[in-house]
Amino acid sequence: MNFPIRNPRTSAVEGEFAASTSDEISATFFKLQRAQREWESVGVVARAHGLQTFLDTLNDVVWREKLLAALMADTGRKNESLTELNGLTSTLQRWISYAFEN
Repeated sequence: MNFPIRNPRTSAVEGEFAASTSDEISATFFKLQRAQREWESVGVVARAHGLQTFLDTLNDVVWREKLLAALMADTGRKNESLTELNGLTSTLQRWISYAFEN
């Protein structure tokens, strides 16, 4: 079974994706569960450094423009897209700062 991918702004079908089988869902669940345990085991400071790498990528001018363009294509709204992106970077900065409070 395939599901259509619709542009929420225009309702145009822009692609499709296949439904996952229960075996695929189970395999993905266990893979993500292991990854979460690994993420937890590296400690707060290492996780903060990982989030900082992600934040640095989001703040890179080229990547930021690509992400903003994708958000705008999805919503058709520049201000809302900027608000969403700025909210994400602000949240990441806050979480990173928590790692170094104590």
